[in-house]
Amino acid sequence: MKSILLVLVIAFGASAQMIDAQTMTKKTSFRISSIADFGSRVYYNCDSVENQVESLMERFGATNVSVRCSGGLNPWGGFATEAFVTLSMDVMVSDANGAMRGEYQTVKVNSFDNCHLLKEVVDNTHGLFDVQDLDYTRRCTRTNARFKLVGSFLK
Repeated sequence: MKSILLVLVIAFGASAQMIDAQTMTKKTSFRISSIADFGSRVYYNCDSVENQVESLMERFGATNVSVRCSGGLNPWGGFATEAFVTLSMDVMVSDANGAMRGEYQTVKVNSFDNCHLLKEVVDNTHGLFDVQDLDYTRRCTRTNARFKLVGSFLK
């Protein structure tokens, strides 16, 4: 029984391909477009944007995530503007001489809330990650449309 268990542990452990990697700090700034795919104008409050960006980046494998948002909906009334995001985070990237080991892990996101916001965040950040086979919703037909993402991120 112990030998069968050992064989199973070895087989499952060997199925994940480990890759030489290193951690890099990545920084970017982007705006969340207020013009949605369905023609309406959509504005977000910065608290929601910061929470959504941080949560998504951590799901993709980022650490030490720092998000700052300006603009967006004014909580005291007045004019709404597009949200502008400044992002800094540590991500794992493949490197033949890297001192760390990582593996590609599948990330799935399936949401019926904030399709436009999620699409804008992924459009502006997926290039910062070492990712394979990324497929995600490119067009949101309404605010509560389904957003779906599947990809393998180096973690």
